[in-house]
Amino acid sequence: QGGRGLLTTREVQSVLHWLRAAVNADNIALVGALRGPGISLSDPALYCLRKNFGVSRADHAQGWMEAAGPYSLRAAATGGTLDPAAAVAAWLKLRAPEETQALLARDAALLKRFQARWQNITRALGKTPPHQVIEDLIDGEGIRAHWHAGPAGRQAAANLDAFIHLVRSWESENGTSPRALLRHVDQVTGQDDPASGGLDAGAGAPVLITTYWQAKGREW
Repeated sequence: QGGRGLLTTREVQSVLHWLRAAVNADNIALVGALRGPGISLSDPALYCLRKNFGVSRADHAQGWMEAAGPYSLRAAATGGTLDPAAAVAAWLKLRAPEETQALLARDAALLKRFQARWQNITRALGKTPPHQVIEDLIDGEGIRAHWHAGPAGRQAAANLDAFIHLVRSWESENGTSPRALLRHVDQVTGQDDPASGGLDAGAGAPVLITTYWQAKGREW
């Protein structure tokens, strides 16, 4: 898909999902972070979180299902634990319950991993420059390694480095507000979006090599 800019590449979007979910309370971005590289939660797990199948409050969660904070996918994902056996028991007319329970056992561990990273990000944003939060996320959650192992790994890694450089440059002129950064990203995406960080950029128009992440046989 030639002509797409740096900010709309899949690898950069996989990072922006985390920022948008944390800063803007964007639930679509939250699902993107849960399904994206480093976590890769399954569709059955997302369904259970959405339907409150086998979900209970994690010890660290605050305000869980109180009057001011009713149950939601966001509350479950960021502050809940998933019990695979209870989830399967609550899921009526479920086909292949044994296989699903085994899959959910894997997902329960991934959910804990997501929540640990989520706490780190939400605590850091507003106190730590966004570029540092992004660097920690990319390396700590294996996002860089995931994209680098793909069919266009060198290009994807170059795009991630170019994105960090872009954020650093933006911060030098505009400060370190993550909300303002995301507003800027939204304004330039698809308009004055910087060219992809190509490895062999010449004098002509840049060539963007996009990458694809296959999840259970489907393009994500």
